[in-house]
Amino acid sequence: MTGLADPINLAAFSNNQWYCYQVRQTVFYACFSSHYLDEAHLLRMLDQVIELAPHLLDASTVERETGSVPRDIARQLVSSFEVGALTPYPDAWPMHGNMLFDHPDLPMVRLMAANLPDGPDEQNRRSAFLAISTHSLFEGADAVQLVRSQTTSRDPVAVNELDLGGWRRVAFAIVAAIAAPFQILLAELTVTNEIDRHYRGIAVSRARLRNLASAFNVSQRGLLYALALWCIHSHGKGFGKATLSTLLAELNPSGQAHSDDPFFQYRMMGTRLPFGDDFPSFVKDLDERIKAADFQQFNTTQLLLSAMFRAHRWLKTRLPFLYSDKTFRYAAGYDFDLSLVPPLRPAGALTEALGEPVFGGMMHPGLECCVFTPTRQFVTFNFVLSSKHLPALDHFQTMLDDIEASVRNESR
Repeated sequence: MTGLADPINLAAFSNNQWYCYQVRQTVFYACFSSHYLDEAHLLRMLDQVIELAPHLLDASTVERETGSVPRDIARQLVSSFEVGALTPYPDAWPMHGNMLFDHPDLPMVRLMAANLPDGPDEQNRRSAFLAISTHSLFEGADAVQLVRSQTTSRDPVAVNELDLGGWRRVAFAIVAAIAAPFQILLAELTVTNEIDRHYRGIAVSRARLRNLASAFNVSQRGLLYALALWCIHSHGKGFGKATLSTLLAELNPSGQAHSDDPFFQYRMMGTRLPFGDDFPSFVKDLDERIKAADFQQFNTTQLLLSAMFRAHRWLKTRLPFLYSDKTFRYAAGYDFDLSLVPPLRPAGALTEALGEPVFGGMMHPGLECCVFTPTRQFVTFNFVLSSKHLPALDHFQTMLDDIEASVRNESR
């Protein structure tokens, strides 16, 4: 396989969108429902989704101006089936989204439901639901509006443009032009043929997390990040290093840091996170480091990534034979990605049959990550990990119990 063939209308994508498409990066929304979600229900939901987010028709043979999907095509985008139990979900869903990229002529969105045939289970769950799309067309800011049954606007985001100066742009372009060929070579040498990424979702009460953050006198965001990393570090095989090279992906706050992309509202920040000897010292140090990263005026990480996306797009257009499916799975030295989705408040006709918790996240086939999705009552930890790190998650709830117990003991 030599990478994806670009659909004609991919030319309208920003460089970041283009990269997300090439890497086959997905975003997803999974939850449970007390209703039986049959094909007819999913088709009605699909109509609503396209009406509220018509840009999901981009990069397909269905014109956005039509505002709807013909029924013969729509039936290829939904799937309703019966299962014996809902226990395997949401982990059992195909978060890799291969069905999206293997049929690029179809709209890049799918709705699925796994239903219990004989009524709800002991948790009053009758079905498990999944909505999945390509990250190149959808991000967390879209989800905030869509789950409230509101129209999502995909006009270019108004940011406070920073005067980077000609020399600064030229410097990033030069670095990217030099680094891009090396990335192609390193990808061929270091990236495995097998894609070893697996999804696991964990839901935790918001009240529980709020109390714990208060006890440590840290932000809830800092606590979430620390819990995810500490679980993997302190159990199983761990990361095998004392300091992690980490990407932080968050909604760009008021254009505070230049994102250099007309489509996406999130920004990427790079930081190094050293592990302490114990969880209290680790969470406090991590919280300070991510707060400091928030106030970077010139976001070097995001600007360099944007320059790299531009360079790879230029190269692949002219020298496509240099690229394979390994190229875009190269993580460029980053060990982990942490991403906080804006709070989701499901409401309105689109999500009236769906409940909490909501498992929302993204899957990048070359990067390990955890996306945190807060709703009214829960925060979900949405891990995408390699096989060697999965066993550590079996200890997550025990770890959380132990940390809470230590806090109670300290307060006595």
